[in-house]
Amino acid sequence: MVRGAPAFEPLTPTSFLRRAAVVHADRPALVDGELRLTYAELERRALGLGGSLAARSGGPGERIGILATNSAPLLEAHYAVPLAGATMMPLNQRSMMNVVPMPARQSENGASTIVP
Repeated sequence: MVRGAPAFEPLTPTSFLRRAAVVHADRPALVDGELRLTYAELERRALGLGGSLAARSGGPGERIGILATNSAPLLEAHYAVPLAGATMMPLNQRSMMNVVPMPARQSENGASTIVP
């Protein structure tokens, strides 16, 4: 690093959440109906979900389909899936529900894990 040069870290969703949880720990990160989470709470939940997904998944690079409305669980998944080393595949529930049975949808979209 050149002396006097500013520090640089690429901004990724997970690095953003990590920094926001430190710098803005007690500030609101999410409001979804009655649910209100600070950045620190959102990071804790994302780390917990990410750990669970990592334990259940087939390893780094796995595709994890997330079937959710635009709500808190979807935002948590946007952070948790990369923390698990996987690739997130948001699934549109309006176009997916009741069209094809779940196992067929999994193989059709390439996701080996679908989280409803």
